[in-house]
Amino acid sequence: MAKRRPSPSRSSSSRGGSDDAFTAGVLEFVGWVRQNTVVVAVGGVAIVLLVVGGLYWFSERSERMDLAASELEQIQQMVMFESPGEARQRVQQYLDQFDGTPYAVEARLLLAELHLDENEVDQAISVLQVVAPDYRSALGVQATFLLGVALEEADRWSEAAELYAELHERAEYTFQRYEAGEGLARAQLAAGDTTAALETYESILEGLGGDHPDRSRIEMRIAELSAATSGGA
Repeated sequence: MAKRRPSPSRSSSSRGGSDDAFTAGVLEFVGWVRQNTVVVAVGGVAIVLLVVGGLYWFSERSERMDLAASELEQIQQMVMFESPGEARQRVQQYLDQFDGTPYAVEARLLLAELHLDENEVDQAISVLQVVAPDYRSALGVQATFLLGVALEEADRWSEAAELYAELHERAEYTFQRYEAGEGLARAQLAAGDTTAALETYESILEGLGGDHPDRSRIEMRIAELSAATSGGA
């Protein structure tokens, strides 16, 4: 029986059919483009506009960031020579223009400090609560600490204690956890919870090195609170 061999004619006809289909497709597409010149032109213009618009947006954003940085630097220098009211107004005007930029957090810190200097504690809290608590950046953590201080000055001890406890848990650096622990202990003492404050100070001491400059002060504070709780018992 003769062996079957691949049919060269079948292979050639298959390739020819594919080529013909491809050529037909190209011609069909060219014909469509000719018939829809306006559509193609509009699509090309739209793409160009998108690209140009994107470049313009990035350029505008970069210019706005540069302007926000330079304006803030000027304000930081000027507020030292202005009356408290003028200084607060200047910073507020800056926030009205540049709120939402990374520099706005720093401006809010400055405005809150100006309010605290004038014992306007509630205003300082309102300014800071827009950006704090926040643990994603150094400025965010700084704003959170300042909010804790403002809450203490407002005698809102339970809120201050809650904030400092969260700071102590989430702070990245040892010195931040130390400061948060002290804030927590202060808030607990002010709220009348001596036992909780004693436990907080003992926790702080455990985290301090033997040569820490505040170690003796913390030890003395623990001794005082231990005597107070023993006497109360």
